[in-house]
Amino acid sequence: MSQDAPPPPSPYGGPPPPAVTNTRARWSLLLGFVSIPLTCLCGLGVVLGIAAIVLGWRAKDETTGRAMALGGIASGAISVVMLAVFLVLHASGALNDAPSG
Repeated sequence: MSQDAPPPPSPYGGPPPPAVTNTRARWSLLLGFVSIPLTCLCGLGVVLGIAAIVLGWRAKDETTGRAMALGGIASGAISVVMLAVFLVLHASGALNDAPSG
């Protein structure tokens, strides 16, 4: 019984190691994307938007997931700005249902 030799190495160095994405960056992007429709529907999405901004800010300086973190920051900021615009329009009376006159 002879022992088999290991197979020769691949000429290209083998398969690349699996990419590990930053978990905070993933959550930031997910929360940011979910916050936009929730802000439009009920205004409570701003909480998720703030969480997306915080998580994205903490994740943007790590080695992986920078683009996802920046996407989470941007979409969370859009959610917060949308709520601010809605509140200003509502306070100014531009969104009143009663006809003037």
